[in-house]
Amino acid sequence: MRGFGLKELIVVIAVLAVLIVVALFGLRSHGERAVRLQCQRNLQQVGSAMIAYTLAHDGLLPDSSPGNPLYGGGAWPWDINTNLFNELVRQGASTNSLYCPANPAMNDDVHRNFWRYAHNSMQVISYGMLFNGQSLVPSQYWRVNLLGSGGAPEQTELGFDATISMDGDFMHIRGFNTDRSNHVHGSDPVGGNILFEDGHVNWHDFKQMRDRFHTAGAVWYF
Repeated sequence: MRGFGLKELIVVIAVLAVLIVVALFGLRSHGERAVRLQCQRNLQQVGSAMIAYTLAHDGLLPDSSPGNPLYGGGAWPWDINTNLFNELVRQGASTNSLYCPANPAMNDDVHRNFWRYAHNSMQVISYGMLFNGQSLVPSQYWRVNLLGSGGAPEQTELGFDATISMDGDFMHIRGFNTDRSNHVHGSDPVGGNILFEDGHVNWHDFKQMRDRFHTAGAVWYF
C-alpha cells in the first residue's frame, strides 16, 4: 500500500487548518451570542425592576436630579446613586444584572469599589439609564414617567449598553482601560442591547446606530 506523498500530506494539513479555523470561529461566534443573550437578560431584569419601582411610585421613574436628596447626583447616563442601585436590587435586579458581561472588568471586587465615588454615594454601572435630571444628558432624553414620554413605548429607549467614544476612541473613555464601550472587538463596538419602555430588549448592530448627543470631553453617545 502506497503511503501519503508530500502533496497529499500538504492537502491534509491544509484541510485540518481550515477545519481548525472554522471550529475556532464557531466557538467564538457561539461565545459572542451567549454574551449578547446574557446582556439582554440583564437589561430585561433591570427593566422589570424599573416597572416594579414605578408601580410603587405612581408611575414615576427615579429622579436623578442633583437636588433629589434620595436618588440625586447622576450626571453621566451610567452614574447611579447608591441608594437607587440598592433599590433596583431590592426590586429584583441582581447586582450582576447592572454590569454588561462583555465588559467583565467593570464587575469584580476591585473595580466595583473603584467605580464608587462621592463618598460612596454614587456608583458607575456599565449600562446607561435615561433618568430624569441627569446633567450630562439632554433633557429630551430624560424619562420621567414610565410609558409617559409621548412616544411609542416599544420604540422609546429607557436603558442601553454603554456604546460611547472619546475623541473617536471606544476603548479608553476617561483614560482607564476598564472604562470603555461594551461589546468591543478590536477597537470598535459591534453593537449593543437597548432596553425600551415596554420592557423588551433588542440587539442593534453598530452600523444601525448613529451618534445621538455628546458631552464634555468630546464623549459621544451612539
